[in-house]
Amino acid sequence: MMADLCDHLRQAWHNEELAEKLATPSGLKYRDWLITIAFYAAVHYVEALFFTVDGIVHTERACPDHRSKHTFREGRVKEQLGKNPWESYRELSNASKIARYLPYAMGKPGTGLDYYEDEDAKELFEHHLGTVRDAVGEHINVSPS
Repeated sequence: MMADLCDHLRQAWHNEELAEKLATPSGLKYRDWLITIAFYAAVHYVEALFFTVDGIVHTERACPDHRSKHTFREGRVKEQLGKNPWESYRELSNASKIARYLPYAMGKPGTGLDYYEDEDAKELFEHHLGTVRDAVGEHINVSPS
């Protein structure tokens, strides 16, 4: 059994609530987690939307076996929400990967904390997650009840 629209929204709200706490001056020392949590909030917002779309319902069920679920989801985000939300989703996804797996592939030693400044993390959370959430909100009610 897969999570439904309400489950995904509840998880998105939960993630976003924690991200808000990490976006404070004292919380930004965990900006790598702020970025990661913001990305996972975006995942749950788009999965909530997908639950309402015939032919998708959930990435886990709709993705062909030969495709990456992440690649499949990104394609559906662009298809369902358009270019700007897709770009914001990709920014969050890429930043989350760097924050989680370290930026060595980018030619820079160190950790996600070394790669992203406080303002970068806040921008990813406030602007890019906001863009994804607002785009999903044009299709379904994303406000906590």
